Parts: sequence; C-alpha cells; structure tokens
Amino acid sequence: MEPTKKEIIEASPINSGEREDVPLFKRSYYEEVLRILNKTNLNLSITGMRRVGKTTLVKQVLNEWKGKAFYFSFDEVRYQNYDSLKRVIDVFVNEAEKPLIALDEVGKIKNWGGLIKRYYDQGKARFILTGSSSLSISKGKESLAGRMFEVNLSPFQYNEFLRFGFNESPVPTFSEIFKRKVKNRLEEFFSKGSFPEVVHMDDDLARKYIRESVISKVIFEDIPEVFRIEYRSKLYDVFGYMVEYSSNLVYESNLAELIGINKTTVKEYIFYLEKAFISYLIYNEGSFAKKLRKTKKAYVACPAIYKSFTSTYSEGVIAEISVFDKLLSSGSKPLFYRDAQKREVDFIFNVPIEVKFQKHITRADLKNILYYLNRKNKTRGIVITKDYLDERNFKDKTLFFIPLHLFLSLDSFKYFPP
Repeated sequence: MEPTKKEIIEASPINSGEREDVPLFKRSYYEEVLRILNKTNLNLSITGMRRVGKTTLVKQVLNEWKGKAFYFSFDEVRYQNYDSLKRVIDVFVNEAEKPLIALDEVGKIKNWGGLIKRYYDQGKARFILTGSSSLSISKGKESLAGRMFEVNLSPFQYNEFLRFGFNESPVPTFSEIFKRKVKNRLEEFFSKGSFPEVVHMDDDLARKYIRESVISKVIFEDIPEVFRIEYRSKLYDVFGYMVEYSSNLVYESNLAELIGINKTTVKEYIFYLEKAFISYLIYNEGSFAKKLRKTKKAYVACPAIYKSFTSTYSEGVIAEISVFDKLLSSGSKPLFYRDAQKREVDFIFNVPIEVKFQKHITRADLKNILYYLNRKNKTRGIVITKDYLDERNFKDKTLFFIPLHLFLSLDSFKYFPP
C-alpha cells in the first residue's frame, strides 16, 4: 500500500515548512551530523540501538537546516515496500529542488539502496537514512559506496545523563580529570541512564520499558526482519547468556550445548545481536588470526540493559560494562589482554585499563596491569576505582587511579592519557 500525498506531507510539520516539537537537549552527535551535512555533499546514514534518540536527532537537524528539508518514517508495516519509498521520494522532489530528505527506518524496505542511488546521482535529492540495525542499512549502502557518511549513535552516556537529567557539567577532557568535581550519580545512571526516555521514570517503569520497548522488539521484530531466525526463543536465550556472562570469557561450544543449538547458529546469533547493538564480543589483543582463535569476552551494550535483565547483579560487572560502553561510544571497540598464565587486563584501548570497583586496592590488584606495561614496554595505564583518585608511579610506570563516575563523565578522550 502506498501513502497518499496528503499522508506524506502530514507525516511531519517539517514537510510543510514548520518545526517539529523536539527536546531542546541535543546529544553530542548533533554537531557531528551538522558538520558532515555542511562540509560535504554526501548522504548520511545514522544507525544505533532502538530508543537512543535517532529520530529526535534527525528532527533537530532538520529543524535548523537552512535549505528545504523533508521527513518520513517507514516504521509502519503498510509502508515498508519499494513502491511506497518511491512514492515518498517523488512527492518530496516535486515539492522542492534538491531537498534534504530524511527517511527513518528505511532499512526495513528491500532494495532501497539502488533507488536512493538513482535519485542522488541524478542530483534530485540528498538523503539522511536511519536504521536500528547496522545490517539493515549496510545491505543497501553497498549501492551508495563513496556517496555516504555513517554515524552510529551509542546509548546515552553518563556525561550526557548529567547534562540532560540534572543540568550538571561533566569533565571536558582527561587533562581536567584531577581538577573537576562531579557528583556521583552512578546508581541512577545504572538503572535508567542509557536511554533518554527513561531518565525521569522510576526504576520499575524504566526496567519494564527497556525489556519490552527495546530488547523484546529488537529480538522478536528487528533482527528477524533482516535475518532468517529459525528459533527466536533461542536467540533470546543467547542474549540472556550474554547478559549473565557479561565481562566473562565466552565459550561458544559450551553455549551451544547449554541452549541446544549448534555452534554455527550460536555464532550467527551472537553476530546478529552485535549488529543490532545490544551485545558484543571483544577479542584478545594480538594478530587477527590469534583474535579469532583465542577466547572472547562478552558484554551487553550498556549498564541499564544489564540491570534490567540480570538475575545475578554484580557491582563489579556493571562497572566494567559501563567502561566498555564508554570506550565503545568513542567509535572503536576495545580489546582485552589474557595470556597462557591467565594474566588478564580488562581493556586495551590505546592504554591498558583495569576496572577495580572496590574500596581498597592492593598491590596484588595491580600485578596484571603492571606486568602488561612491562611486557609491552608501555609507561602508562588506568585503573578505574570506586572513589580513589590519584596518580602513582611504580618505578618507570605511571598508573592513573580514576573513580568510575569521573571516568564516565569525560566529554572527550583528548589528552587520554595526558
């Protein structure tokens, strides 16, 4: 079924030259998106987990766009077809010359990439494309090679949580971390800090929202729209395993036996969960071949998901997930270190990072990160603590002890470490 012209125009006030009613608060991605649109003539894809603010971001950008802009969402099943997409674009290109057209959840439509390419190559329009699965976008973006920038929205970060929920200032860069005082709001952040819409909910409502409006829809609707899933309940079980074993080593053969599916299917399901941005595997530091052979570690995407699903809540685990989420939001996935003697460092991200979310830290707690620094001939590392802030030297090695709430409040990893 194709939408009528009236339905297309009425899909957003933007289509009539008016403004969308959107929150005043803007995520850090807002400036990045505007910069890409203003400095290039390319299209832009915006991906990210459900409910992290993709649609709000797009509408905020369109509200301020100087040229003619349009918006349409393909979230409704009846419009998720090629003819509807063509109809929407035709209406918009006939309304204005070379407009900026935002197509929300365009990844739900088969073969969308070739159609977008045709309009773009003919100079008829430029596009912002969004999707809740990176593969729903990547299946079409092959047609747009060299014609599109990509931006991935992470879950709401602690520094944004402070600004949005409490109008408090975070730490601008690592070089300022010993000079700034930031209120510790970790308990609130752990429960409802990862999604803008739940920040002001009570804990029970936030947990219900995350379980039903985010994760269940991703597993039972979004992923099956892109991939053939034979056992959706088994996919949910794999996700549950990733929750309970977050920050731990993952053995795919053990998981396959536990859930009752073969190892190949387990690997596929883990891959789908990562492409939907809800859980991840990270690799042991080393060559690509070694990474594939060695054991991997599991992480759910953010602390609020962990807290909403786990039956074995651990402060240490949620602290480690929070650090993983922060590092991932910078644009690259961290590694970890583990050798044959089981010496392990939680994250390798330019520098080694060890999470010790506890009141007292002994020399024994530091032996692995100091061993790593010596073995790799590096001079600096970071230890994430509960409340201990200091800089200490160990012969020619320097460790920065940073409380978790200060580390998460960083706006930028510039000068990281100083």
